[in-house]
Amino acid sequence: MNKDLLSELKNTVQGLVIKENVPWKEFSFLGIGTDKNIIVIPENDMKLRDVLQFCFKNKIETRIIGAGCNTLGSDEVFDGLIIRLIEPAFTGITVSHSHVTAGAGINLKDFITYCAQKGLGGYSCLAGIPGTLGGSVRMNAGAHGMEIKDILEDVCGFYPDGTPWCADVSELYWDYRAVNIPEDIIITAVICKLKQVNPEEELKKIKKELQWRITNFPQGRSVGCVFKNPTEGISAGKMIDDSGCKGTRIGGAVISSKHGNYFINDANATEKDYADLMIFTMKKVFELYGIILTPEIKFINQETEKRVTTAIAPLKVLILKGGNSNERDISLQSAKEVEDALKSLGHKVRSIDIKSLEEWREINLEKGEVVFPVLHGGFGENGEIQKLFEADGVPFVGSGSSSCFLAMDKVESKKIMQQNNLPTPPFAYFDNSNAPFPENIELPIVVKPAVEGSTVGITLLKNKSKWSEALKLALQYSDRVIAEAYISGTEITVGVLDGKPLPVVEIKYPGELFDYDAKYEHKQGETEYICPTESLSLPIINRAQEVAVAFAESIDIRHLTRVDLIIAEDGTPYILEANNMPGFTSESLLPKAANAAGIPFPVLCSKLAVLANKK
Repeated sequence: MNKDLLSELKNTVQGLVIKENVPWKEFSFLGIGTDKNIIVIPENDMKLRDVLQFCFKNKIETRIIGAGCNTLGSDEVFDGLIIRLIEPAFTGITVSHSHVTAGAGINLKDFITYCAQKGLGGYSCLAGIPGTLGGSVRMNAGAHGMEIKDILEDVCGFYPDGTPWCADVSELYWDYRAVNIPEDIIITAVICKLKQVNPEEELKKIKKELQWRITNFPQGRSVGCVFKNPTEGISAGKMIDDSGCKGTRIGGAVISSKHGNYFINDANATEKDYADLMIFTMKKVFELYGIILTPEIKFINQETEKRVTTAIAPLKVLILKGGNSNERDISLQSAKEVEDALKSLGHKVRSIDIKSLEEWREINLEKGEVVFPVLHGGFGENGEIQKLFEADGVPFVGSGSSSCFLAMDKVESKKIMQQNNLPTPPFAYFDNSNAPFPENIELPIVVKPAVEGSTVGITLLKNKSKWSEALKLALQYSDRVIAEAYISGTEITVGVLDGKPLPVVEIKYPGELFDYDAKYEHKQGETEYICPTESLSLPIINRAQEVAVAFAESIDIRHLTRVDLIIAEDGTPYILEANNMPGFTSESLLPKAANAAGIPFPVLCSKLAVLANKK
């Protein structure tokens, strides 16, 4: 900062505490950055106002620091003022009945502890969150299902030009680890309302929470969690762990072996070390999950912030939905949820309702766009639209045209199962309504269209007299009909994601078949989907998963499929069919199995888009 301006500031704001050549290690948890900082410590609101007005008038950049718990300092000298709100005016507390007025600079643990001593609390679970009350408001800090917004009534502060600012909590939009308080607002005080509690009991809870933090979180110089959880229920730390990043070191910065979202400065790390480690981790997580991690920390150096936050570009995804099959309505439902899921993770998404193959030619694909065909049945699953994607060289989610054709056509699927010695019920197939009853298969038998999904046109035939009727019904939906032996047993489905089996879903339906009513209408009663299955032994589960993966491999399935099976009374897993693009709402069976495997629905959608983008 210009020395003449600094001298003018000292003369303009009398009695202002100004410290020069202060190292970052003295006023930030992380301790990374140069030792040539100018720190201004205003005594109260009025002094802060005067400093802000002076800086605004003279176009001097400022950075507001409380405890410095979530700040990455800079190796370069900041050409401006760092303002610390640490004086009693910014750390004091006033209690009146159930209301508490507190300075934004007070440590959150100290705030919660003081309130507990005065018989106010109910939020002991927040005591372990490092940092100040103001910083906690800025990020809507939370733990164990509670958030700081739950105790707030008013938030006060200043605009950058020194003009006072205040907002009722109801006027603000609160989200997961975020609030729409403008970035340039300097929070100075908050008014809270807490519950009446027993001081002794509340202090015990606080002590327990702090001990839990010490036991479960890494110690050392860090900012706490480096990245936000992408959405509630999706842990950034777990994704970093799964990406194999634990223990990774760049220079003096290392990812904790205890918690993947803690980056420790354990050997005089530089700003570049830390930023490079963040970018490395973001790339690893994106490669595995397709999720762009968002930093939770604050950057002093805006160039470093830009380098980190723009290191990975979001995916561009085109969702195709609708189609012309009997499953059109289900496709529209699935596509809406996929679109919402991908958007929630920051991807650029658009969706188009496509009713015919010809419409594909009218779509202008953007550069780098991945197609996610959320199309059930018809040309969306039988390989026709996939053939067009392949001809145009378009990356898309799901299997290639040949694999889709083989999976969709139950007759061709059965032939491949037999060729590969994979268990499937005895079967026969027909292409006309005058075909004779298949004498080689014992009753009861299941008669169904060979190339239709969602169990439409299906009949459980128990006597030969209904054969013609069942045959004609199935032929309404397909040129060929398949008749297979009815296997009594436990129906399950096994999702296969990127070549690996997901947990088994057991299907309990009220009727004798898992038909359209059991799936969607429930006139006979509700269908239960149990994941993981409760009634099958581990050896049978393992065998069912092996068979499902083996069939997927036999027809060269990629990205995803769902294989339906019946477990006979002797434990044999009989394959019924596979689905190229099964139902894709968050409650559908493959997403349900993925969630049981620790892959929430948004992560699943993003992972599939990334797999397609790699091809």
